[in-house]
Amino acid sequence: MTRVVWSSRSAWSFLAAMLLLGVVCYLLGNRAIIIDLTTNHPRNRLPYPELCAVVSAAIGAAVLRPRFWEWDRVGTVRSRLVAGICAVVGVTFPALLVVVGSLQLPHETPWAWVVSNAMVYSSAAFGLAPFLGPGAAGGMTLLVYFAVAILNNLEPEIGSLLPVAANPSDETHWAVVVVMVSVVVTIHAITHGATPWSRRIRASDT
Repeated sequence: MTRVVWSSRSAWSFLAAMLLLGVVCYLLGNRAIIIDLTTNHPRNRLPYPELCAVVSAAIGAAVLRPRFWEWDRVGTVRSRLVAGICAVVGVTFPALLVVVGSLQLPHETPWAWVVSNAMVYSSAAFGLAPFLGPGAAGGMTLLVYFAVAILNNLEPEIGSLLPVAANPSDETHWAVVVVMVSVVVTIHAITHGATPWSRRIRASDT
């Protein structure tokens, strides 16, 4: 049963996406997208590894979802365990892309804040997936990511209230990361990581 539950999640597809994005991060580890919409505040820089981490989380939310909901719903403890593990992997692995990108940075350049940001956004993507569906959750996370980047440029005082740091920065939010990851794992364990569509089908069959 456990093997069947595992097979319902495209782990190899996720690892392939991680490998591809890892190459991108290594090549563009010292580059960033510049957000400069006003002369009143410093420009904001979006490191490519951070963007790749958010994209990989959106991909992970889609490919690591259970596709054989009929098996997951009878797997009880085992499917909940698999769902929780997939959530941990989906939230933490994107942060590895930041580590790969950091290999291209000067030694004195702080990058822990990028890891913190990546895990916040990854947690958001996976936390929303069981409620909105993986596609909508990933799309919304990317939208919020760019919206926050623009906000940090236009209104940095407001942006500073959010649990993500602007660039340049050495500020991290590990307490928020721990809370968000814990909540996400709990959500996936309770819902088996199932999408709203599959839960509706399950409800109609009971």
